[in-house]
Amino acid sequence: MLLQTPTPLSRDEQARLHAVVDDGGAVVTVLAAPESAPRQDAGAWHWPTKSRRGQVTAELPGFAGCLDSAWDVRFLDAGAVPDGVDVIAHERTALGGRGRAAGNVDRRDRVAHVYIRTNVIHRFNTAELSTPPGARLRGATDLARALLRQAGERPLLDTDSPRVLCTPRVAPERLFLFVENDCADATRAHLSRRVDDDSARFGLQRAQRYVLRDALNGRALGERTGAALLDAGSAVDVHGMGTAVAVVTPA
Repeated sequence: MLLQTPTPLSRDEQARLHAVVDDGGAVVTVLAAPESAPRQDAGAWHWPTKSRRGQVTAELPGFAGCLDSAWDVRFLDAGAVPDGVDVIAHERTALGGRGRAAGNVDRRDRVAHVYIRTNVIHRFNTAELSTPPGARLRGATDLARALLRQAGERPLLDTDSPRVLCTPRVAPERLFLFVENDCADATRAHLSRRVDDDSARFGLQRAQRYVLRDALNGRALGERTGAALLDAGSAVDVHGMGTAVAVVTPA
């Protein structure tokens, strides 16, 4: 779950988010933080430009670079964070260096809590999803994946495009690959395993042969071994703003 809110979270809201985690989910909050989080006692910055945009930098396993920031940045006193809290984001100074702390990972609970103290997901909930250069959108996508890893989640498949999402689901005797294309153009999505993922989570046996079929669009996608699927991946054609469901079953 990705939660974006400019107001502090109430005790009831915190309890609901804990329920999501108890059910096996992960939560990333943008802008706000619970009362139990380290206090934002180093002030705030409102981007003075007409677009209210600027940049922050982030550095954590799986991502290092600049991010587009919108609206405001709320700061954390990095010199007063307790043990178990790591600063992962900073404002970007006029000279391109690190400024005040603008994000952290809190590992004091049984699961990691990630707080990004500015809006870095605005491209994903506006029409800008289809307009920015792919490199800039990919940077935000890589950050999202890195944040999920901090919270104990690992995306299983890559599609070679920040605008195409693949969600795998394992069922008895079959693997479902749900593919969504958020781009207006049709594309061939290459579905490949990310190097940091455990292949056993796909339920595939390397020596077994499997049949692939796009069940939603009625297309045969060929036959491959489990080893080929895990190591080389597979491809599926997806219409613009469309979906596909690849089903993998033993041959």
